[in-house]
Order: sequence, then C-alpha cells, then structure tokens
Amino acid sequence: MEKNLEEIEHFKGMLEEPDTKDFLERLINDVAWGKVYWRSENPPNRLVFIYGELERSCRKYEILDDLILLIEETFETNVGNLWCDFLKTGENCVDSLLKNPPTNSFFLFFGGSRKIVLSSREDDKKISMTLKDGDSLYLSSNISSTFEVSIPPQKKSRPSVIITFNIDSPYSRRERHRRNLNVLGVGNIPIFFQGRECEFPEDAVAVVLPNTFLQMIGGVQEPLYEESLPLDISFEYS
Repeated sequence: MEKNLEEIEHFKGMLEEPDTKDFLERLINDVAWGKVYWRSENPPNRLVFIYGELERSCRKYEILDDLILLIEETFETNVGNLWCDFLKTGENCVDSLLKNPPTNSFFLFFGGSRKIVLSSREDDKKISMTLKDGDSLYLSSNISSTFEVSIPPQKKSRPSVIITFNIDSPYSRRERHRRNLNVLGVGNIPIFFQGRECEFPEDAVAVVLPNTFLQMIGGVQEPLYEESLPLDISFEYS
C-alpha cells in the first residue's frame, strides 16, 4: 500500500483564478458534450466527451489543445488521448474515471470541489481526497491497475469538469528539466535547468546564461552547431 501511495501526487492549486474560470467557461460552452454508455457502469447521469488521436485529427478543439499543451509542457510528457466528464450538479457522479487499460494519467479539475475515491480491487482499502478548482492529480499505471477511481454523488456542488489525460510514460519527479529557448536569430536552443518546480523561469534566463552564450547571441562568437546541443547551462532556483 505504501508503495502505491508514492505513485499518487496531488498538485494543489496548479491553476488559479481567473484562468480556471476562463477554462471552465470555455470547456462548458465549446466542447461537444454527449452521453456515452459503458458496459461496466449504469447509464451515465453526466455528460462526457472523448478527445482521442482520431478525434484530434478530424476536428480541433482549441480549449482542449491548450490544456494538452499545458500538461505536456508542465510535466514533460506526451498526451495520447483525454476523457472529459461534465458534472452539472452534485447528483452527477462518475463510477469509473479510468476507461482504458492501466495507464499513467493526469487529472485536471475545474469548478466546484468534489471528492475522488480510489477503491482497491484487492481488498476494502480506500483512498479519498478532495479536488478543488485548479487542482491536478497524477496516478501511475500501477495505481490504475490496483484501484478503481470514482467520483461519488454529493448533496450540493457547483458545476465541474474533470479531464483525464492519458500519457505515454510515467511522470518523473526529476529535478533536472529540459526546455527549448527560442532565441531571435538563432532558433530553438535546448537547455537544462535545475529545480523542484516544473515551470521554466523565463525571466531568469538573462541572468543565468553563460557569458559565452550571451556573446554568441550578440554575434561575437560562431553560431551553435547541432552536435553542441543541448546546452548544459543548468542552474538552481527556488
């Protein structure tokens, strides 16, 4: 059980207002919500939308593409497909958030707070937590194969949307991150930075870049060649 708990990560307040309010309004208004019936559950009393690779090639949803890019850049991963659940009231619930075979997943939550419950398929153990507006949750494929994930009904709740992003590889809590820095006249330069956060500190770039790199940007030195990339100009930040 303890091993499983290490493969759950709750990112509280990953997004804040007014971003969350804007995202929720766009999701409710722009997504083509409908009902899908799963063999493993009762007829759904909430609206759903599936945005897989086929759907993404046929019709683009800007709001969903924006959120996919957010997850991919923040957690340095690739999103294969995503599932969207729209809960209009507290009576709306989700019997199973994981419809695919066991996979690594991120959940992004918007709207009124809801409890999410992980029920072990092997015994009566349960893990429950409350997801609030702007929260994100990571579950490894090991968790997906061991637990059923659901959102039970509750007496009162504002409308909410929860999006499940299925990713191609486990999330790594590494402290060394790679980013592409777009330098005018040079192009995208891959660089590394150190830190416990996933967001790249754009405003710190001018301070931490080595003098040789700054000179190269100014045209003093020869341009960078592919064999010299990525630049290892790692730095610490809090």
